[in-house]
Amino acid sequence: MTLYSGKKLGEDLMAQGILDISNIPEEIKLNDKQQIQKECVICDQPHINTDEIKNFLKGLKYPLYFMDFETFATAVPIYDGTNPYQNIPFQFSLHVITKPGAMVEHYEFLAEGKDDPRPALLAQLKQDIGPKGSILVYYAAFEKSRLKELAGAFPEYQEWVDSINERIFDLNVRSGFQLLPPAANGQFFFEACATGAH
Repeated sequence: MTLYSGKKLGEDLMAQGILDISNIPEEIKLNDKQQIQKECVICDQPHINTDEIKNFLKGLKYPLYFMDFETFATAVPIYDGTNPYQNIPFQFSLHVITKPGAMVEHYEFLAEGKDDPRPALLAQLKQDIGPKGSILVYYAAFEKSRLKELAGAFPEYQEWVDSINERIFDLNVRSGFQLLPPAANGQFFFEACATGAH
């Protein structure tokens, strides 16, 4: 059972043999988001906060860039200026929608060889992301942190990184609780809906 912000409660319920959200007794006090989860599972209907989603979408500007980094971390740093267990980006995927109704364009970078992948990754990313438009990521804190680390290591990109970090929108709406499909087993996601909609 995945109960929103309810690890302890979830563990207590499982200890009582309650393994499904729909079986949580009415007398158990749930917070508002947990109650929404339960209702979604019982009714097999999604919870959609239409107004909040519309407000989110209104804030987006074309072209839309859907960006994702892949990283690795090592206990012993293998590149100068890096730290133990630092996330080193070695790959990115970028899907671009230039205007409403346009076909999705795909750009990517995958490091090859043993050299530090960061300079080439930054150069390619700068080439692929234009000066305007919204950049959508899933869990912005991670992507922004990687970009800040990259700018710290390669200061010639600092101004550019600052400008794109200001354009990043987070598709992880757990905190806003905008969309909860019942099939999500109590987990919240918007990424599949947003990227699957084009």
